[in-house]
Amino acid sequence: MRFVHFIIVMAVIVGRVSAEESVQPAAEGPSEYAPNAMVKTMLPEAPKPQRVIDKKYLVVMSALGMAESMRFTTRILVLENEKPPELRG
Repeated sequence: MRFVHFIIVMAVIVGRVSAEESVQPAAEGPSEYAPNAMVKTMLPEAPKPQRVIDKKYLVVMSALGMAESMRFTTRILVLENEKPPELRG
């Protein structure tokens, strides 16, 4: 069994070495397939997304704001009216 593993490992190593040796570097100088210089192409501007204003959100927040101001105002008026007349300013 060890012999089979040894043969497989040697085959992989020899295959890699022979593959590395068979690769030839590209010839330097002008060639038919020279890479082109990067050219920046102007793309058309993408449409900007429209702003969406949720009307229901505005109505609910306005109603909550009004309710809070009414609560605060009535609380102040109640506290002020509960004071004895001599402490009112």
